[in-house]
Amino acid sequence: MSEATLRIDVLGRGTVGAGLAARWEAAGHDVRLLGRADAVRGDADAVLVAVPAAAAVAAVADRAAQLAGRTVVDATNDVSGAIPDLAGAIAAAAPDAHVTKAFNTVFARLYDAIAAHPGRADMAWCGDDPQARATTERLVRDAGFRPVDCGPLAAAPDLEGFARLVIRTAYAVGRGPFAYRFDAPAVLPESGAA
Repeated sequence: MSEATLRIDVLGRGTVGAGLAARWEAAGHDVRLLGRADAVRGDADAVLVAVPAAAAVAAVADRAAQLAGRTVVDATNDVSGAIPDLAGAIAAAAPDAHVTKAFNTVFARLYDAIAAHPGRADMAWCGDDPQARATTERLVRDAGFRPVDCGPLAAAPDLEGFARLVIRTAYAVGRGPFAYRFDAPAVLPESGAA
């Protein structure tokens, strides 16, 4: 038995929003990209927040009533670190929404390559509400990632810090965009193996 199609509204039409929308459409979901003035559908199962960090709290606050009872996936990054808990600020702006944090720790330009090899790259995520957690984990998997549950939304500042480390490693250190994978010792190659 296949899972039902999800209705997903995406706040933000940039590389993250459009990239994930394409992945979810390929997985058979009903996805709508929203601009600044667009309202969230009344029957949306999930809403992705993929706008610049400086606009995220206001974009959510403006739609707080529309987001009540919905899974709201925060994919934003405050690279400056000026907002110590952006997901928490988003949750406070829409207190009746079920906020999760995901999709902020992998580069959008890699989405197609990751989708071509599903389950090889990990996506760390967190959240509180059981239904929102299940929806977020499904969205992570449907985008081609192996979900890594990092616990409750209280872990979001750690994911945001991890994202800053990933971005710094890619650009300031010069490694370039990369994906990551967390594996248990049992699945690691033997010492000296390629």
